[in-house]
Amino acid sequence: MSLPRRGVDWGSIAGYIILSLVLYLIGAVDALFFLFAVPLQVLYLRKGREQFFAASGLTLMGIALFSLWRTGSLATGELRTLLMFVEIGAALLIIAGVYVVNADWPILRRGLYRLLVATAGAGILSLPLVVVLAGSSEFNALLQNQVKQVLTMLSSSFGSGNSSIASGQNVAQLTSYIRQTILSNYVFAYFLILTGVWRIG
Repeated sequence: MSLPRRGVDWGSIAGYIILSLVLYLIGAVDALFFLFAVPLQVLYLRKGREQFFAASGLTLMGIALFSLWRTGSLATGELRTLLMFVEIGAALLIIAGVYVVNADWPILRRGLYRLLVATAGAGILSLPLVVVLAGSSEFNALLQNQVKQVLTMLSSSFGSGNSSIASGQNVAQLTSYIRQTILSNYVFAYFLILTGVWRIG
């Protein structure tokens, strides 16, 4: 892989990387983190594959550092490692999907075909991690704790008469539903995300 050598190229790449990381940090709050890939796609279209690879690698390093900092408050190292794998893996799959969609494939001329191939590949590659998440009691406990906090906040906002909203049974049922929904529909969500990034870019 030939990296850009001119200073103007590196300056341009730095701008795309900074914008991607800013969008990632902002989007991490409201589940729009995938928008970080839009500048990378624009870079691919304007500057080519080599500069896209260089910017993507540095962006992934920034996301890894952010994930390391954000998961620092977790008590167990195993859960922290798992969450970092999920976060970095999701970003890597999105970047890989952007490459598949934008690259020139002789047998995949239509964008829809490239989107479907990228989605199928992401589903296959992510399957081992999904299996680990589905069987992780620590991940389930973390998710249940987050659900409990949300229900407690809703309960307090509606008044003390609705404190039963955050009961243990409700928390367990809602956690199970959310986990099942996420694990069952993440491939379709990936397809929508990749399509959105491609169209916006």
